[in-house]
Amino acid sequence: MYTGRLPGQFRAYSSIEVEYRQRPGSFEGIMKPKELKSLRKKYVELRETLIKTLENSDYEIDVDGDDVDLLQGQSLIRVQNQISANNIKKLRALDTAIESIDQGEYGQCQECGEGIGIKRLEAIPGVNTCIVCAEQLELHR
Repeated sequence: MYTGRLPGQFRAYSSIEVEYRQRPGSFEGIMKPKELKSLRKKYVELRETLIKTLENSDYEIDVDGDDVDLLQGQSLIRVQNQISANNIKKLRALDTAIESIDQGEYGQCQECGEGIGIKRLEAIPGVNTCIVCAEQLELHR
């Protein structure tokens, strides 16, 4: 099969393209700039949604009334605070992921240097370890 290159010639990749070695759980081949742009767009949209959610998270909870109303109100406030904290954590992960994409560093495992699978990147924005290393880290905890 002719690839347009002579034996021993290598393709030059732009800074946004990242070459991955084939291994279980990783994306096989090259993450194309089109895929990175699509992933970045998805992250920006998620980020905007989270910001809107956080901006609209000021709910009026009625804590007037009897002790049951007070306890329910306090529980709702705790739940709302936890949801907001989780959304802030997601927002930080998205910011980190978008910044890494812009710098051309996104998608490489910080433990082994191998590629992180595209499905994993789509599912967990800001993830910095491949599935193999994540499993190893989890075993050693």
